[in-house]
Amino acid sequence: MLDQSLIAFEDLNELLKSIDEFIELHEEALQRYGDRLGSLLRTTGKGEAGAQSISGGALQQQSIGKESSGQKKKALSEKEPWTVFKLDSEGMVTLRVSNPANLSPLSAENALLFRIIDALKVKLSNLQTARAAISDLPSLGYRANQRFLVAFADGLPKQVIPTEQSYSGSGRFKFAEEFVIGPLDEAFE
Repeated sequence: MLDQSLIAFEDLNELLKSIDEFIELHEEALQRYGDRLGSLLRTTGKGEAGAQSISGGALQQQSIGKESSGQKKKALSEKEPWTVFKLDSEGMVTLRVSNPANLSPLSAENALLFRIIDALKVKLSNLQTARAAISDLPSLGYRANQRFLVAFADGLPKQVIPTEQSYSGSGRFKFAEEFVIGPLDEAFE
């Protein structure tokens, strides 16, 4: 899904089904990343990499703060675990490259997995809360069979626009299963 999008849903059930699919996708990703992190932590010495990952994440946050202070593009000192490059003139988009001399690839992966898992947990919670709110729309007087336009931002429903259109029954276009085309010359007589 795009960062910003507007999607039309024919009715409330279709909208809730899509949100359920997003929730399931995030739960599966959370499970996969959790399994990978658990595997890495077990193979790297029971917690040693976890401590390095957490400290690496803290140093990374400090490095980003230094970069956003107006410097163009700067390779961080050799003691920093990440080198940060600005990709735009405002410094809002950055690229971080791990420094293998100060942060092992496994520790860097652990740090990223911790951050990804935390972000997925927050997003999953937000999706579940949004789903609960949207499922309550009929109790607020909205019809379940009406068309909904939903604005998504960062994969979360941010705005719901109920329309007066209803697609239950005769409003849909139906294709003819069989039809006959007569000769063209008979049409002009």
